[in-house]
Amino acid sequence: MIKKLVGYNWENALDDFYVIYEQMHIMCPRPFDGITELIEKLKKKSILIALVTGKGEKSCAITLRQFNMDTCFDKVKTGNPFKNNKAENFRELLADYKLQPDEMIYIGDTVSDIVSCREVGIRCLSASWITSCLDAQKLEAHNAGNVFYSIASLECYLMG
Repeated sequence: MIKKLVGYNWENALDDFYVIYEQMHIMCPRPFDGITELIEKLKKKSILIALVTGKGEKSCAITLRQFNMDTCFDKVKTGNPFKNNKAENFRELLADYKLQPDEMIYIGDTVSDIVSCREVGIRCLSASWITSCLDAQKLEAHNAGNVFYSIASLECYLMG
């Protein structure tokens, strides 16, 4: 994205972005309340936890480090600067762990996450605890019955 915006001097702009991104993380110093505890509970049940994000590798590492979550995940799959690669990352995880699509669930917060999951045949649960009403309506329209408005409700669903 920065390459498209800036043009020929994009690498310097990207370096500047990472510095500012790390400095600005002070405004969002921790993950959503309850999310690390949910991850810990799932891991105690021997559930593999992977992070698949559209963020680039470096910005993802900054966020995970800031949130003290850099060791929470069994695997981290990051975005591609040229295309949405979530479906590709899902396929790689399925192959890496020798899973069938019905053995994997993804928790996302956008309609494109739902589309990527459907492309691979995995179930998408939509996180709507931070979205606007309009975004929540879009998630409901595309993923009815699988939209969660709090981490607590997601935990109840996942933990049974």
